[in-house]
Amino acid sequence: PVIATRAYREDGELITTFDQLLPLTMEEYHQHQHYIATTSTTTTTTPAEEEPLVSSLRRRVYLVAEGLEFVWPFVKVGHPQVVSTNVVPSAYTNYHNPQDDQNNNDKTNIPPPIILESMSDKPRVFRIHNFHTPTESTDLIAAALNATGDQRLKRSTVGSGTKEDGSKVAYEEGGRTSDNAWDMSSPSAKATIRRSFQLTNMKEDNGKVDGLQIVRYQPGQGYNTHPDYFT
Repeated sequence: PVIATRAYREDGELITTFDQLLPLTMEEYHQHQHYIATTSTTTTTTPAEEEPLVSSLRRRVYLVAEGLEFVWPFVKVGHPQVVSTNVVPSAYTNYHNPQDDQNNNDKTNIPPPIILESMSDKPRVFRIHNFHTPTESTDLIAAALNATGDQRLKRSTVGSGTKEDGSKVAYEEGGRTSDNAWDMSSPSAKATIRRSFQLTNMKEDNGKVDGLQIVRYQPGQGYNTHPDYFT
């Protein structure tokens, strides 16, 4: 028989106490609706629809068997799931948007959490909102442009690893004409990698880090349809 050894809440929290199973309060519910309305393209409920939705906002629990990893569940297309900041701290905690000084639409002044928007069940695809800040994006681009050595921005290749004679498998191919760089050392890259482990509920492990790939597409460049898989 398959025996579950861990239980996770719908927002990604590992359940360790009964208090975590209490329903959302009205305050928490409205806060989630605020996050969704301001950071997601998902349609929110109207006042007429609100009460039935509130009554169904009991906690969902997902069981994970020993030796397996937690996988975010697909609910329905467009479903927005607010991720607990106990799982992934908000990337916006120390971020300041100058536009907020002139047009402060967020009256809560609470850094927005990550929101997973379900896009597809098979394959399992989510759109991730609020994963990193505009400043982090700018820093990653700058790091890629300034990188040197093997990590520098250069023509993208296909294939990976080495052959028995020690030569590299990777080679340039006409179906992939972009440029790419690898970043594992800049502060923004480290923060993004750490956040990726947190979002997947996996323990951070340097042995599982493939580096953050920064890809640049100039006009006319592209990457043909291709499969990515492990054997």
